[in-house]
Amino acid sequence: EPVADDGTEKPRLRVRLRGFSWFSSEAGSERRRRPTDAVLLAASLVGLGILLPVAPGPSDFDTNLTEVLKQLPLVLQWLFEGAYALGSIWAAVLLLAPLFVRGRRSLSGLLLISAALSFGAAVLVGGVAGTGWSDSLGSLLGTSTSPVFTAVRLAVVTAVLVTASPYLSHPARLVGRCLLVLMSVAAVAVEAAYPIGVVAAMLVGAVTATVLHL
Repeated sequence: EPVADDGTEKPRLRVRLRGFSWFSSEAGSERRRRPTDAVLLAASLVGLGILLPVAPGPSDFDTNLTEVLKQLPLVLQWLFEGAYALGSIWAAVLLLAPLFVRGRRSLSGLLLISAALSFGAAVLVGGVAGTGWSDSLGSLLGTSTSPVFTAVRLAVVTAVLVTASPYLSHPARLVGRCLLVLMSVAAVAVEAAYPIGVVAAMLVGAVTATVLHL
């Protein structure tokens, strides 16, 4: 542990759960701009530019993949539903956890802004492709009865996870990435969106997060 001038140990700015480290050790160091943010922003904008002309789909690939996932055993369908919910829970945990850590409370505000901006951006992108705002709201709340372009909940979760990434320890980032992959597949399996809507949602979330990083 770091030692202060009076010989006492300084507590590190970390939250641990039975050895699991949540946050990076130096508050403030992660505020530095990273070249990867600019690259991710540019790539995400290019990706959206490619998807929008063919949105909202579905393409043959969208339909075929959705049908394949629908034919999986019922137990896997339950697992997909759980994974779709778990990604949202993890994002909520990341949003609330900094409130209980000295030196990290401003992160909750940043993540809340990220969530709000990504929701607005996802609704806007969906609207350009012809999706009504009520359908987009249903996609966020899980009340939609058919695939929506874009998968708004996934966009919000992506934005929160990518925005939080520089502030998190490597294990916490790894958990988030794994959950994001599972949630993206689950979004198709539970028919929250076609693959094109899932990819668009992740790109929207990435754009929102990288803009905030810059």
